[in-house]
Amino acid sequence: MEFISWVILGASAVGILAMSLRACVAAVQGRRKIASRSATIAAAIFTTYVVLLLAVSIPSAPRNLRLGEQECFGDWCASVVQAEQEGGAVSVILRTDNRRQNSAVRPQSPRVQILDTAGRAAALVTVPTPALDAPVPPGESVTRQLVFSTPPGASELHLEITEGPWFSSLLIGSPNAPFHNRPRVRIE
Repeated sequence: MEFISWVILGASAVGILAMSLRACVAAVQGRRKIASRSATIAAAIFTTYVVLLLAVSIPSAPRNLRLGEQECFGDWCASVVQAEQEGGAVSVILRTDNRRQNSAVRPQSPRVQILDTAGRAAALVTVPTPALDAPVPPGESVTRQLVFSTPPGASELHLEITEGPWFSSLLIGSPNAPFHNRPRVRIE
């Protein structure tokens, strides 16, 4: 599925770029009809892609994970081993596992955040050691503690783990896409 999403994104980007370039060249040459048609096609490709991205993201069902249940991102997986809330702080023990048996794996831009029902994010108080993107040796796991400070009045907290560079949010079906329900662990 991810490969197809990359192909659709690439084809859409090439189409938008080609039609935009054609519109600019035609406009400079004074060929208004071609410029207008090319700009309209570029806008139609862009609009179709955004509608498709949102049509897949919005109805996605939230996936509620239990403590210890893994969320996998290619060759590595993450799981919340323990999560405790005390007053305005949440302490989380996070484990990352390498599913490769022959080489280390480095998570690519992993993000861990705690959100409340209003969508407000808790602030990370401690820098985890090792870092979230530290390499995990072949077939092994790394455990780290993260401490968050929750916003005043926060309720029904949940933790979300995502991975990938910013442009992965442009992929259709990606958990990083806008309005896509991400896998989450409820903090009791």
